[in-house]
Amino acid sequence: MAVAWKESSHRQFKGLQYGGAGKPVYGPPDGWGLMQIDNIPGVTKTVEHFWNWRVNMNTGSTYLDDLYDDALMYFEEHHVPNFSGDSATGWSWDPTKADENDAVKERIWDDAFSRYNTGNPMYSPNGNDGKKHCEYEVEHEEILDEKTKTKYDPFMNPIGCKYAEEIRKIMKEKPWNDIPGGDRL
Repeated sequence: MAVAWKESSHRQFKGLQYGGAGKPVYGPPDGWGLMQIDNIPGVTKTVEHFWNWRVNMNTGSTYLDDLYDDALMYFEEHHVPNFSGDSATGWSWDPTKADENDAVKERIWDDAFSRYNTGNPMYSPNGNDGKKHCEYEVEHEEILDEKTKTKYDPFMNPIGCKYAEEIRKIMKEKPWNDIPGGDRL
């Protein structure tokens, strides 16, 4: 619900919310409709993705669930348990406990939100000790960009971090409830 609000203010078509008129809502690079369906691996967009809000919402929701699973696998593959209490030897949070720990589940969802918007995770493979990799930090080996001749941290994702923070804010505020009839969603 919050992703659909962020992406399109709950609109499949240009015009009024929940009413809309005309063409499907479009946003770059190639997003369409309620969930701004871009190029999803393995999904060929059909006319239904553009004109049927249910198909659009289902496709975006399924993709987001898949990204959660991808994020969980990513973390589980790179997880090094922290037995000594020293964060340099492992993570202070355990992704395998996502079903038991809401804070861990929230981190994984935040990473999925980041992936939905940018295609990239917001946590580095070392888990960043539970801290989002939003600002430039020199804790990974930098890579030289051959085009610009500048070094960069490949795990830094401030855009994905900001997107996840905006989704969390929307989840808390539920702005759709301010629209007449919006509380029925």
